[in-house]
Amino acid sequence: MVGVKMASTDEVAWFGTNMHQAYLRRCQVYATLGTHEYLVTQGGKANIALRKLSDLQSDLPSVIDYISPGKIELAINVPEGTKLQELTIYYKIRRAAVDFGWVWRSSTI
Repeated sequence: MVGVKMASTDEVAWFGTNMHQAYLRRCQVYATLGTHEYLVTQGGKANIALRKLSDLQSDLPSVIDYISPGKIELAINVPEGTKLQELTIYYKIRRAAVDFGWVWRSSTI
């Protein structure tokens, strides 16, 4: 990866094999284990693996543990299913984001 910085304007450009890879490489990414593994296979990276809220046996921190002190600035929250329990878990993530002052944008695919 090559980086370029224009001193007079502080503009920065990062390069990868495609736009998506360059974006992922520039961001500090925190992901659940499954997403972490996917990003790595696509040439990306994730700094730390977070546990899913439903995985109470894991010693990993949860996404809410990172939302509350402001360690995360953007969350991509894609529900895996339509069961009430799954939707409730994703609601908790969105609710935490709002409670800690995020501007929330959401879209359903």
